[in-house]
Amino acid sequence: MSPVPETNQYALGSDAAEHERLIRQAAWLAPHTERFFRGAGMSRGQRVLDLGSGVGDVAIVAAGIVGSTGEVVGAERDPRAVVRATARTREMGLSQVHFTQVDIADLPPDRPFDGIVGRYILMFLGDPVAALRAASRLVRSGGFLAFQEPCWNDFLSACEVLPLWRADALEKLRRSIEG
Repeated sequence: MSPVPETNQYALGSDAAEHERLIRQAAWLAPHTERFFRGAGMSRGQRVLDLGSGVGDVAIVAAGIVGSTGEVVGAERDPRAVVRATARTREMGLSQVHFTQVDIADLPPDRPFDGIVGRYILMFLGDPVAALRAASRLVRSGGFLAFQEPCWNDFLSACEVLPLWRADALEKLRRSIEG
């Protein structure tokens, strides 16, 4: 599989309809994300960085865990998403949440975080290992990294037995052999 090219655009766009889709998706994922973050060690009073914040849903979950004595910084490169996320958290009265428009690679290591989190972001990066390596330098000793990502292995394995899936795969193989 070839690497995904790095771009400054979220693969699914950044219009209002996509923002609404993300919010609906997040409502379903929130309880799973909260349980995952608590299991990773997130707790009250911590300083947490949310990478690829989008419209702020992961930061909102983190804010509920760290409480008013904690801090959540959302890093997002899409300016429209930052505006939307900021408006949403202001409406909710979450003064401990702040968003910044920045690429992951450009985050300054000025003050360490207790943890760095993300949800459904690594799969959109051209080099997720490099992104995690860069992010890890921003975490205090003993801190945590917690990224909630999908795994498609079971889905892909299940699809292999479907006749149309197999026919398409066989056609691609035939074309590659014929060159």
